Amino acid sequence: MQEKIQLTTRQRIDLNKLWFIFGNNGKKHSHCNHRFIQNILEHGEDTEAFYKSSEKNDLTEECITEVRKIL
Repeated sequence: MQEKIQLTTRQRIDLNKLWFIFGNNGKKHSHCNHRFIQNILEHGEDTEAFYKSSEKNDLTEECITEVRKIL
């Protein structure tokens, strides 16, 4: 099992800002973008591989790139 991601306060703030762009019906929202960021924020889990392999893969490279910059 993968280790949980421990976010700093700054990372949490920055990810919340991204969540309002790529999730939460923001201008670049998709289901997988939303859940990808939400899983990091709420559970400390990196679910990129899961969403990339899902039938409804609408996780965008732009979202992944922006999240990785913060982490």
